[in-house]
Amino acid sequence: MAKLEKLNETLETIIALEGVSGAMVVNRGGLVIAAKLPKALHEDAFAAMIATMMGAAQTASLPLGAADPRSVVVDLGAGGIVAMGVGSKGILVALSNDAAALTGLPEVLADFRDEVKEIV
Repeated sequence: MAKLEKLNETLETIIALEGVSGAMVVNRGGLVIAAKLPKALHEDAFAAMIATMMGAAQTASLPLGAADPRSVVVDLGAGGIVAMGVGSKGILVALSNDAAALTGLPEVLADFRDEVKEIV
């Protein structure tokens, strides 16, 4: 199975989870590797914003002497965004349309981290 096909299957599994409305993998430079997002989102622009957000979180953690952030969560009240680093090359992103699902989403995404890391 091709890497992109396997990655798309993983994203399909993620968006099938309750409260998840989209998922994508971007590289650290902000380019889309694979995406299953709502049509209203512009994939390329959104990917660039995710990479910038993750980079800012990494920079903010440096003065704290902390390692790279495991995840960045944007709580929008009725859902939000979770971005999680997958090795040095990628970022796994999930969109939630449910506030309750957003709370547990970082843990759920962590279950997919190694799988995505191997593909990317």
